This record gives sequence, C-alpha cells and structure tokens, in this order.
Amino acid sequence: MTDLMENYKDRNDVLAGNVLYLLQAISDVFPEEVLSDMNMSSRSSISIKSLKTAVQSFITAFLRRQLTDNLTKKVLVKMRVILPMCSNPLLLAGYIVGCYDSPNSSIAFLALSAIFTLVSEFNFEYPDFFQKVYRLLSDDVVYAANRVQVLHLINMFLQSPKLPVSFQYAFCKRLSRLALLAPTPVMIGIMPVIFNLIRSSQSLRLLINRPTADVADEDPYVHTAENVEDSRAAESCLWELESLRKHFVPEVKRLASKISTTLGRVDDPIPTDVTYMTMTQKVLDGQKNEEYPLAIDRPKCLISDDLFVEG
Repeated sequence: MTDLMENYKDRNDVLAGNVLYLLQAISDVFPEEVLSDMNMSSRSSISIKSLKTAVQSFITAFLRRQLTDNLTKKVLVKMRVILPMCSNPLLLAGYIVGCYDSPNSSIAFLALSAIFTLVSEFNFEYPDFFQKVYRLLSDDVVYAANRVQVLHLINMFLQSPKLPVSFQYAFCKRLSRLALLAPTPVMIGIMPVIFNLIRSSQSLRLLINRPTADVADEDPYVHTAENVEDSRAAESCLWELESLRKHFVPEVKRLASKISTTLGRVDDPIPTDVTYMTMTQKVLDGQKNEEYPLAIDRPKCLISDDLFVEG
C-alpha cells in the first residue's frame, strides 16, 4: 500500500511538473492585446478573451489539486507569467492569499510577490502589504536555499514609490541587523539591497550621518518587534554597517566602505553565486599576478659552509 501511495505521489508530481512546463510554453507564444499576423490572424474566430478564459479555467482546475511545497513554490514563481494570461487575475487572489498563510516562510514570501503583482498591475487592494513583508523578513527567509530569489523580491518591493518613510527606516535597520549576524555569503547578498534602498531615499542618509552607538545595547531599535511602529528604527543609526567595515573578509569590507564613500548612481546587482568557495577562488585569482620580493643574489645551496666556520 505504501508503495502504491509513493507511486501515486510521484505521478502527481510529474503531472504537476508537466502542467507548469505547459504553462510556460503557452506564455512564450501567448498573443499580446494587439493582434499581429505572427500570433493570430485578424480573421480568426478565436479572440483574446476566449483564450484567456480557457487558460484561467485550466489554471483554476490545476490549483485545486493538492500540491507539494516544492511545486507550490514553482507555481508562485510563475504567477508573474500566469496572471496576465487570465481573463480575471483577481480570481486567483484567494489561492495566493491562502499561500501567504503557509507555515513555510519561503512560500509565504513568494505569495507576497504574487500579491505585489496583483496590487501593482491589477489594482488588487491588499492592506498592510509592506507590514507583512517586514514581519516575514527574518533569518529563515534570507538563509533559505532560494535566498537569491528572495533578495531580488525584497529589492523589488523596497523600490516601490508607495513605501512610506517609516517603513524605509525599519527595512534598512532590519536588513542591516540581519547582515551583521549572517554568514558571509548571505551578508554579501543582503548589502546591495541595503545600498539600493538608501540610494532611492534621501531621508535614509540620516541613519548614516547620525552618530553611531558605542554598543548594540544602546541602540533604540527593537529588532524583535513585528510591527514597524514598535521598532523605533527612525531613532537609530546604521552602526551595523560601520562594524562590517572592520570585517575580516576583504569583500565585505569593500562593500561596507561604499556607505561612507559613494553609493554610485547605478543600483548594485545582487550576487547570485556567492559561496565560501567562490570567495576563496576570487582571492586566489587576484594574487596570481602579484609579484613578491625575492633575494637579490640567487643562492647556490640551502646552507652555506660559511655558517660552520669559527670566527
């Protein structure tokens, strides 16, 4: 019986994977709102509306199935492609909001990404969106295997013109604190998000110019607060980045030093392949062309006989 259940589960996963592949293939050839000769003939009896209705019925039937966490993540990742193909994308809001309530923080964050698409592109009203993003922003999220994708989502959320100033302070502080306590590869991924946020808001320069606290205990910021209003981030400063300027890893020191020199005019890219191995290899590659001082006179032997001659 157990073997039968396992086989059924495997077949279900294969079926779901095939459906996702099919949806991606459909999106690649799905016609735009303006009909073109390449996509659809103007004499065709099939309209864009009927196509979208058919796609939505197909997607809705698929989402009624019980999917594994891994497949749910894949579905949420493709929501940005799926939603424009639906006749009424708001009908999928119930499924997406339900995914946000998942105990899996990665699924919840990906669901927020889909909600952000609904809010920004389809006029979906979802109160306290940024508050929920702030509440989800924790070690579990930035340490996840898909952290690069999550950091890209956070970076996209924080570039929104609808983000209030108080939330900008809070996000900047929470990301700085997470970076301070994170492993080096995670740290290098978080810091560009912080710099991009500071670059987009002049008011955040106050956190840089304000005198730093001597110790973390004097920082008024409440890292454990779930609500932005209770975090007191606007009263704090970015002493975490000042500490990272003294980090033992050269790449971290270089990134942290940008905060006091220049942030540039172009957004910092979020690195996608940072591991301890790649950091070590980068240091080794940088040392290949370095010349080291050697002895002027080439020695003829390891130990000279003159060392044993009595004076």
